[in-house]
Amino acid sequence: MSLSKVGMKAAIPVLLVATAVLCCGCLTYSFGDVAYDNGSLDIEIINDGEPVDVSVQVTVFDLAGFRQVEAGRYINFVSLEPGDNTYSLPVELEPGNYKLYLYILEDGRRSSAVIRNIEVK
Repeated sequence: MSLSKVGMKAAIPVLLVATAVLCCGCLTYSFGDVAYDNGSLDIEIINDGEPVDVSVQVTVFDLAGFRQVEAGRYINFVSLEPGDNTYSLPVELEPGNYKLYLYILEDGRRSSAVIRNIEVK
């Protein structure tokens, strides 16, 4: 085995550890349950970090007629405490199936994103 192959094999674990250290804290937010009730989307957001002010963006797509049509885009500022947070977004939706694209924006950048399907009865 040549010296360059030994050096490459030794560098791989170092790069993996460096990547893990740099990514610590990157995934401090996640989305939990999303439900629609009485004109409001109730969104659970889990914060594994410190208290923080972020923007929550929700893009709603109506799935009626075998199509996906944007029904609205909503952005609001929220203060997240450590642990589970519930955020209510006033939205009027007709009965039907919807796809929600949920984003947490921090300093103008998406730090967490998820897609959820809901049925409004």
